[in-house]
This record gives sequence, structure tokens and C-alpha cells, in this order.
Amino acid sequence: MEPSEIKVLVVDDEPSMLRIIGAWLQGAGYQVRQATDGQEALQAIEADCPHFLLTDWEMPRLDGPGLCRQVRTMLLPHYLYIIFLTGKGAREMVIQGLELGADEFLTKPVNSCELLARMRAGTRVLELERRLSLMARTDSLTGLYTQRFFYEMLQREFHRAKRYHLPLSCVMVDLDFFKRINDIHGHPTGDAVLKAVAEVLTANCRAADVICRYGGEEFCVLLPETVELNAAVWAERVRRR
Repeated sequence: MEPSEIKVLVVDDEPSMLRIIGAWLQGAGYQVRQATDGQEALQAIEADCPHFLLTDWEMPRLDGPGLCRQVRTMLLPHYLYIIFLTGKGAREMVIQGLELGADEFLTKPVNSCELLARMRAGTRVLELERRLSLMARTDSLTGLYTQRFFYEMLQREFHRAKRYHLPLSCVMVDLDFFKRINDIHGHPTGDAVLKAVAEVLTANCRAADVICRYGGEEFCVLLPETVELNAAVWAERVRRR
């Protein structure tokens, strides 16, 4: 992963720290967003999950430990690497932070070289997690999500739809007479058909849509922020293609 691909959320109630850390990270090519407390950070994570969370320990409304605790209970699309920025380096604090789910600690005043080195180390962890996650949640034939991962995404999107009162549609796709293709032309041809259908679905979906291979010749597509009428129009267009 290149720094330009990596999203970082910096959380601190000191404007000077936000400016300094943000400038260092942006100078290194990272995509940086900022929040002034844990509550604001939670909303930012839910809206667009970053790859790194750099958070202060003591903050108003929701402090760093509380933020870390809540983040580790969230259903996120990928692993979120958490680094605590704190003016206190007591062993008890480090132990508590690690128990809550933090990955790293940096003591203030933060050194820019050390921060960027730890970001690179964390990126190696995220890279490995991404490869393992991709293998676990991707169908090897079509490259689409598996049914198991689809249900995880469904739960997350359903929660978001309820919380923000957004529409959410789901489309089931089944290939008629697929067994006949396998029986007459053989399974390699059947596999080619499944891959071709997966390509059609992918080409006609938005980045926010979730496509999975639900079963043998069944597919399922989750369409966030889409009402039923528009989902039916989309389904008919894809069916024709």
C-alpha cells in the first residue's frame, strides 16, 4: 500500500497537535482527516473507515480508551490500526491501552521520524491483513465476495440504514437452466459463464454496492441508499445485459 492509498484519522483536542501531526502525515503523502474528540471520531469512522487511527488519551466527551473500546466492537470493512498519542508513558497506561485493542503507543512530544517509521511498520501489518482477508472473503472462481462476508456487510449496512433512516435494497440473481449448460458443454464452460456474469454485475455496480456469489449459480447484490423501485430498474437493466 502506498501512502496515497492510506486514510488516517487524527484525534486530539489540541489544535496545535492536529496541525503538526496532520502536516507531517500529509507531507508524507497520507490522506488525513481530523477530529477533536472520540465522539466525533466515531462518526468519521462509521462514515468512512480509515486505515490508521491516531488518538490522544485524554479528550472531552469520549476519551481515547473509550474510543478504542468502541472501535474494537464495530463491524468495519478492514482492520483499523490504532496508535495512542499520549503525554504519559506509564506502564499501567500502556497495558490498559493494549488490552483495549491499541497496536502502538507514541509519547508526546512526538518525533516526526519515529511517527512515520511506525506508520510504515503498521502498513506492513495492514498489507498482510488485507491479503489474508481477501483470501478469506473472496470466491476463488468469480472474485466476488463470499456469502459469509456478504452477511457481515449486510449487518453493517442494515445498521447504518436504520441509524440514518436510509433506504437499502437487496437483489437476488439466479441463472436459469444453468445445470443444462454444465451437462451439455461441461463444467469449464459453466465456470466461464459464472465469471462472465460476475463481470457484468461488477461493471454495473457502484463502489458502495456489495456483490457476492451466494450459491452455485446464485448471486446477491446489496444496494445501499437505493429504494425498491430503483433497485428493480437496476435489476432489469442488468438482466437484459
